[in-house]
Amino acid sequence: MKDFHIVTAANKGGTGKTAMAMCIASVIEKVKKREVLLVDLDPQENLTGLCSKGKDVQSGVFELLNNEECDTIELTDKIELLPATHRLKGEKGTIEQMDDTELSFALSEVDKNIVVDTNPNATQLEKMAISFADVILIVAEPDKASIQGCLNLAARIDLKNKKNRKMKQKPIRWGFIINRYVENRKIGNQLTEEIKSAYKKVPIFIVHESEALKASRNENVFIGDLKGSNKDRLMSELTDIVKWIFSGKVK
Repeated sequence: MKDFHIVTAANKGGTGKTAMAMCIASVIEKVKKREVLLVDLDPQENLTGLCSKGKDVQSGVFELLNNEECDTIELTDKIELLPATHRLKGEKGTIEQMDDTELSFALSEVDKNIVVDTNPNATQLEKMAISFADVILIVAEPDKASIQGCLNLAARIDLKNKKNRKMKQKPIRWGFIINRYVENRKIGNQLTEEIKSAYKKVPIFIVHESEALKASRNENVFIGDLKGSNKDRLMSELTDIVKWIFSGKVK
């Protein structure tokens, strides 16, 4: 079965893209019974901070990109983390000189599904992530600034796909996740319709705000391992996203 390269992205911080990366990895593990490498490509190191749980992180994705030795951290039986270190932020000049395909080359021998949490800015790291991806999940919250930022990111993905088609390369599949959605809140409905109007053929997945989502964030626990909280709707919503990643079909 094919392994997928999945990227969670946003054009604004605070949308929950890092939590979504953890959720997608957990559902792939629990539902698909597949191995996952989580990659922290965000200089803010949020994914590393959430997952490493105090472990001493000496090397990670920057070192891999720079052809140095690097280590991964085992998180569960089937999930590993390639962490971020301070060098991902501190050696920005080195990163800006790297080719867009550098991440693809660095991870070319990894024989498992890979979920990359990239930074929320139009930088060289984002370009590397887009070039690497089979599937991109643009994570937005139901507010105007978040949606506008994600539409800007969508335009950059569209541009990359036009180049791919011109070079007869496979286009990237991508979709939106509206995160922390609350029913009957007018702004959420308006903005979802705005996305649908701009990108009629691109799937939009709704992930509702819930106690399970809050508990997963607050306790730094993978949603598949969360105990004592009603997570049925959240798991169903996340499973629909994972099924689309693997099949290309929207429920």
